[in-house]
This record gives sequence, C-alpha cells and structure tokens, in this order.
Amino acid sequence: WMLDGLGIETGVDLDALTATSVWMAGHLGRPSPSRTVRALTPPPSSSPTRSE
Repeated sequence: WMLDGLGIETGVDLDALTATSVWMAGHLGRPSPSRTVRALTPPPSSSPTRSE
C-alpha cells in the first residue's frame, strides 16, 4: 500500500488482494487484522437503513 502510494510498481493487484482479504475475513467470521484492508474498505454500517 505504501509503495503503491509512492508510485512504485510492485505487480501486486491491491484491489484484488483487498477483496480476497475481505472475503476470507467474512468466511472466518471476524474482521481482517490488516490495517491496509481497513483503510481501503468502507466501515460496516453501524445501523440498518429503515424507510418510513
């Protein structure tokens, strides 16, 4: 993430890696410990949306 932000090409697809981490965390039933994943994904909704 830092290298990508500095414009250094790593060959790692950060979006795919983040999506995979989110998918794995969901299947494990716990949040990802990765600070990068937490920084690149929106926080879960704290309250459900109700329409009245």
